[in-house]
Amino acid sequence: MGSTIFISYSSKDKRYCDELLPHLRAVAGVRERVWRDREEIDVGDRFHPAIQEALADSRLAIVLVSKHVLTSDYVMQHELPVLLRMHEAGTLTLGLLYVSPVAEAALQLDVDGGTRRIDLHAIHSFNTRQQPLNLLDEGQRDLLYASVADWAKRKSDSTSPPAPKAGGTRHELAVFIEARLDHWQHQFFPGPHAGPIKPQINCLTPAQTIGDDLGGDELFQLLFGNDPMIFRHLFALAFASGRPVEPSYAPLRLRLFTGAEQLHRLPWQTIAYQQRPLSEAGWTVEFQVASTPGFPEYVRHLCHFPGRLLLAGSARTRQMAHFDDLQRFFQRHWPENPAPVVSADAPSLRGALRVGSTRLLYYYGPASRDGLLLGDGAAGERLTWDELADELQRSQSVSLLFLNLVGDFAGEAPAHGERLLAAVKGAVLFQCNPTAAGHAAARAGLACLDAVLVGKADPVVALHRNACGLISAWTRYTSWQTDAPKLLRNPDLVNLLLDRHRQRDTLAGARDEFYTYTRRRIHHVVALGTPGCRTREFPSMIRQHLVGKLAEREVYFEQSVDLSPGVKDVRGVDELVRRRYRRSPQQALLDALLDPQTLVGVTSCFLVLGWQAGETQGDAADRLLLRAVADWCRTRLAEEVAAERWQGKVRVISIVALEAPATEELAAAVGELIDAYDADPAADKAGFHFAELDALSAVRLPDLRKYFRNEAICGCDDRYRDEFPALLLGGRPEMPFGEAVGAIRRGEPDNWGSFRDELKTLTRNGAWPPKHYEPNFWSPPDAD
Repeated sequence: MGSTIFISYSSKDKRYCDELLPHLRAVAGVRERVWRDREEIDVGDRFHPAIQEALADSRLAIVLVSKHVLTSDYVMQHELPVLLRMHEAGTLTLGLLYVSPVAEAALQLDVDGGTRRIDLHAIHSFNTRQQPLNLLDEGQRDLLYASVADWAKRKSDSTSPPAPKAGGTRHELAVFIEARLDHWQHQFFPGPHAGPIKPQINCLTPAQTIGDDLGGDELFQLLFGNDPMIFRHLFALAFASGRPVEPSYAPLRLRLFTGAEQLHRLPWQTIAYQQRPLSEAGWTVEFQVASTPGFPEYVRHLCHFPGRLLLAGSARTRQMAHFDDLQRFFQRHWPENPAPVVSADAPSLRGALRVGSTRLLYYYGPASRDGLLLGDGAAGERLTWDELADELQRSQSVSLLFLNLVGDFAGEAPAHGERLLAAVKGAVLFQCNPTAAGHAAARAGLACLDAVLVGKADPVVALHRNACGLISAWTRYTSWQTDAPKLLRNPDLVNLLLDRHRQRDTLAGARDEFYTYTRRRIHHVVALGTPGCRTREFPSMIRQHLVGKLAEREVYFEQSVDLSPGVKDVRGVDELVRRRYRRSPQQALLDALLDPQTLVGVTSCFLVLGWQAGETQGDAADRLLLRAVADWCRTRLAEEVAAERWQGKVRVISIVALEAPATEELAAAVGELIDAYDADPAADKAGFHFAELDALSAVRLPDLRKYFRNEAICGCDDRYRDEFPALLLGGRPEMPFGEAVGAIRRGEPDNWGSFRDELKTLTRNGAWPPKHYEPNFWSPPDAD
């Protein structure tokens, strides 16, 4: 494929085509590729399909432009528009050879139903319309034909057909297909930002598309038709090849959107092209919920496994060895994981789904048109499809539902995939076989689970690779990832629960301002928070945040100083710091705060200096303390930072962390200090800047939601994840961080149901939320 040099001309200009052909066929590598309709179409061939297939297979084309070709209905409707579109898409190189003079206005062509205009002047031509072939003598025409042949050789050497890609990332193509009265209507979307492609597809009618015995090539034609020009260009877009390609060019994830149940029951795993199964090229087919046409917008699904497993089947299948094999399989690979829960009847299955956070539900057994047949199919042991969907919806936790169905009516089940998909987080897999193939279905089911849970494969890929009988996949994710949950016994909830992003961003900007304002050496702020807000951790969080943006030849240091009660002037601060770092008044403090040896060869050194003030000492004492620390930074520390030995490479971000029951008064005091230093020329001369920092908030609703919805760090039962944030806040805009930590640790790891009831009782009695922060609210105290 991809070897054709297509010549488009009018039969009235045949003389000039006959003159051109010998020059092209005299060149090796060109002669084999030339395609001329009247020589290539055999008697009995259909004229139009043969030409359209040659067009789709072309990489080069030569158009003999004349008054005849521009008035040819066939050329202007079926050849030239196709060539121009391919040329614009970069999949074909086009050259023009003027045969006769034509009007300049005739070169302005309307295409695509008159919605666009193309100027032929912009396309490469071998001659001009003022010097066409019919005004040249024979020798001049031969020279021109030779230049065309040389051009064809150069372009042929640079347009070798793309080689198939045997492996690698699966490409994606979304197909919307809807039944009309006498035809199927198709829309194709080759990517998230691509517009719809709506070709006319020649395929079976909806009335003809019945049964599960359609062949693989018929399934291919049902989606893509039998016109190679259409589907090869479509696959070029889907595979991002830049040139028309065969469907087997690369692995493809085919995402089908349709409300036609007759399509849900077809054997899509057998889809083939020219009798070759496309599964060999890595194709997979999956259904997704039909919606407004467009490329589906889903998120990546993270399946946390090991996790809770539920195995279900009828009493008859429960006695088979398959369930014992499954239990041994899980025990061998995950010996510390709780043993799978086995349900052999409808009541136990309902109860098991309501107990906890089930990650995987695997059913092996018979089904009918109405639902799953448990308990040997007795009337009272049937779980309808709607009932199953309701139980899954109530559970809110199942990532994968795998229905390995055996029985005479198993093939009816995939039509219920859309209803079931709405009730699970990731995927619904169907494997349908007659009862006689039950043993093979069991082996295939175990192989598929092995591929997903051990091999970390995408469930749809695993199902297609291990298919037995009729399979059908329904999904609602962009990509699938199986990952072991990272449940931490003592998580650093400061980083996981609180997000101080506004304050961190402010100080990240301060770091950048050191380079903008070259005289500035010390950036000083006060971080205010309410009791239980964990203000003490903020300076260290800042240091980690800045290091995360580390630039070349920068180093960072962090030092923490506890401020003793009673410190009220610069002298008191200086004595405290020197005792802390064992420095006499004659020794440089920066030698202790930094590592001078580390600074050799670096451009900038950043020191994050965190002052831990602890609890508030009262308004007057706090004002003195804040002033004393700021003055010490402006005088004593600034003198050392400006010393010649540091060569101006040291920058300090100084943070006073202070908690108070009400921060309004302290915030006002900080504002007054900022104004005073801003008006003091001495502060600016010393390179000292006192800046404003937003007060540190406590835990708010978005923080709690982010924590509870993160299954990797929060082990809360999935049924309560959305309920706990508002329940913990109890109508408040925020809650102390320490209080949130104590509450969360009361629920972890397996007490969430009881803790939820306890909180509701305390709320009704008016004991929750506490009127004031009480570190030991829970008894026994929840140690941090």
